[in-house]
Amino acid sequence: MRSRSRRLGAISVLVIGAAMCVGCSEQSDVDVLNEKLFATTPTNFKAQLLLKWEDLLDATPGVVGVLWDQGVTSVLDEPGGALKSYWFDVSTDFCSNSPDTGAWFDFKISCARHDFGWRNLQRLDRHWNCQAGPCSTGLLGRYWHVQNRHVVNTQFYRDMESHCSDRSWLIRGMCRDTRDAYFEAVEFASLFA
Repeated sequence: MRSRSRRLGAISVLVIGAAMCVGCSEQSDVDVLNEKLFATTPTNFKAQLLLKWEDLLDATPGVVGVLWDQGVTSVLDEPGGALKSYWFDVSTDFCSNSPDTGAWFDFKISCARHDFGWRNLQRLDRHWNCQAGPCSTGLLGRYWHVQNRHVVNTQFYRDMESHCSDRSWLIRGMCRDTRDAYFEAVEFASLFA
């Protein structure tokens, strides 16, 4: 429980309310981000994300399922697209330039939630750190800083470990080796983001 408090505290832990008004207050936005990143299982995160995609893309569950399964990033990560224009950025490029899945792993959910965390830390900063107008200086830091990126990266690691721990013992080690490589990559990237 103590480590969970620390994780949430790094992004301003707040009481998670049942009904939250997205974009109405800084407090409610941080609550929603925390809930999606830390209080939702990876499977529930995926289910909520796909429902939001259905709504924003005005698409059927079948179409959204194909977009997910085939990783159609031309739609899911389209600059200026519907998934980026919602208050929270629900777009994803999954595992960026690394494979999302392999014979011994499937990190699509982990990568999509990591994208959600990083992209929305930036969005929180742009919106709530620049209330007098747009951040003309480009300086972010109230939410988008190395410590918060590390918190999101740590959740990414936990999500990947949750997946690997459910794999057969025959491939679990290879899954964990891949998990470690992906985690090290995002940790390195967070130093320069």
